[in-house]
Amino acid sequence: MGRYKGRGVSPIDRVREMKAAGHGSSPVAKELGISRMSVHRALKSHEART
Repeated sequence: MGRYKGRGVSPIDRVREMKAAGHGSSPVAKELGISRMSVHRALKSHEART
């Protein structure tokens, strides 16, 4: 047991870097081990903040 340490680090910055380098959503998702929907959500949340 032990104390809950929260969720892991979000790969949002890495998603943005890879998309800026011209990679598509599927290769980004596969490389990071996340779903394509997570890639789209990460990009959408970044656009909403700017």
